[in-house]
Amino acid sequence: MSFLVDTQELKPGLIIFRRADVKHKKWYCRMKLPGGDRYKSVSLKTADIDAARERAFDQDADLRFRIKHDVPIFNRPFSQIAKDFAGLQKERYEAGQIAHKRWKNIESVITAQLNRYVGSIQINLIGHDRWKSYPLWRQKNGKGYYKYLPGDRTRHDDPEAIEILKRRARELEVASQSHSEQEILERCLYPLINEGFRILEEGIAQRASDIDVVWCAGYGFPRYRGGPMFHAETIGLPTLLEGLNRYRARFGPMHWEPASLLVKLVKEGRSLAAWEAQRA
Repeated sequence: MSFLVDTQELKPGLIIFRRADVKHKKWYCRMKLPGGDRYKSVSLKTADIDAARERAFDQDADLRFRIKHDVPIFNRPFSQIAKDFAGLQKERYEAGQIAHKRWKNIESVITAQLNRYVGSIQINLIGHDRWKSYPLWRQKNGKGYYKYLPGDRTRHDDPEAIEILKRRARELEVASQSHSEQEILERCLYPLINEGFRILEEGIAQRASDIDVVWCAGYGFPRYRGGPMFHAETIGLPTLLEGLNRYRARFGPMHWEPASLLVKLVKEGRSLAAWEAQRA
């Protein structure tokens, strides 16, 4: 793994290392599990090499005890793992690897939704069936953009959600006004498409078509439009960039800063397909 640096083997199957993808200099340990090519990595929470070695041996001893007595190895609650993940995303934002919006969105979803649903559950007990029940849990608890009354599957406007939106609008000094259908479409779709360019640039998605498949098959994006990235090619990348810059001038960069990949393609007069062909 390229992000492992300053690696030291303490004994077969036990190494300590630092991470090149974070700013701090704290040590981690990586322990090989018996019976397969599986590993467990743990933050040692110290930058001191001697303390790191001692803590690594303690972690290894704990791992062997768990294996011997059939105690789950990966038994941290979801909230702890999610907190570590959110912290890593914050470090990536501070290093300029991802946008501030991406980090805050991740943190918000974890805090407001996921921790309430599975925060206290051990990670090894969270399976596919529990995630399948998540949308139903949200509806039963009346949380989301709409409110669901007991025994009524009809969506109702949620006064609490509306108040949150109004309060946020006041904080951003956005006055209430009417909007054309075209503006509504642009303000919903353009940030979504722009984020697609970001994750392509960051290597999170390999191809634009992968993003389109996820949105059409998983999120109900109209299939006849081909997906958000195909839709971007349909309307034209210069049109998309012009729209983002127009809304950026109105609302600021928080949601409207054009992805550098989009800017580059428009400047070079190339399409996403041409960009992908060059990378292949």
